[in-house]
Amino acid sequence: MRRRLYTVLSSLSLLLCLVTAALWARSYFRLDDISHTGRWHIHNLCSLRGRVFIQWGWSTEDALERASGRYAGGGFVWHTYPSDGARLMVEPKSRGWGLGGFDYFAWQTSRKNANGQPAAGEHVFILPWWFLVAATAALPTWWFFRSRRHARRARFGHCLSCGYDLRASPKRCPECGTETRVKRAVL
Repeated sequence: MRRRLYTVLSSLSLLLCLVTAALWARSYFRLDDISHTGRWHIHNLCSLRGRVFIQWGWSTEDALERASGRYAGGGFVWHTYPSDGARLMVEPKSRGWGLGGFDYFAWQTSRKNANGQPAAGEHVFILPWWFLVAATAALPTWWFFRSRRHARRARFGHCLSCGYDLRASPKRCPECGTETRVKRAVL
């Protein structure tokens, strides 16, 4: 049961890895922007030139009253544009690829609300697509090498758990105590 669950999770992770790799390639041709506007916030998830920008914005004033254009009305909005010449407002504040594509910064407006607090601000997290592809490829890679190791051990008559040679004791591993499955030849 555990092995089957592990295989299913590895397959799902592999599928997610392939989707992530396709989105990484797409980021060099298209700017994708998914936004959510609520009463006190505007959040964005953007993909551009090999990086994912996660913008977590807040406001002490009603954001829906100030929202215009595509943010008006609130809710989720998805837009896509050609990436040639596309720029995000947060890109100039980023340190670029100096940190391998990772970055974080925050900003606040100088405008104050009635309580003397900044009226709006934003936290920006930047992740490179290569990291997301590598993270989703870890489980399928481990599954692949583990299954190869198990196949090699079974082929040479070794214990699948610890690798001990089972030619002298084919029913139970003397090293780790694992019972072995004996394959009977069909005549």
